[in-house]
Amino acid sequence: MSILLTKLMLWFVILKDEREQLFARMLLASVNEYLVVSTISAHCLIGSATRKKLINILRPIQKTLNVLTTP
Repeated sequence: MSILLTKLMLWFVILKDEREQLFARMLLASVNEYLVVSTISAHCLIGSATRKKLINILRPIQKTLNVLTTP
């Protein structure tokens, strides 16, 4: 019985990792689309406003890449 429980727990962990990776890929795709739109609209912004906007865009990309590249 404990072997079955261990296998079930391992399977759940694998599924959880796959869900996180799928979520990360979906997030990265939406962030890429957002980045294109934001880059176009960033031409209207100047100075620190542009930096703040870019920081808000790059932070989710960095987190997503960390999830996708962590073994």
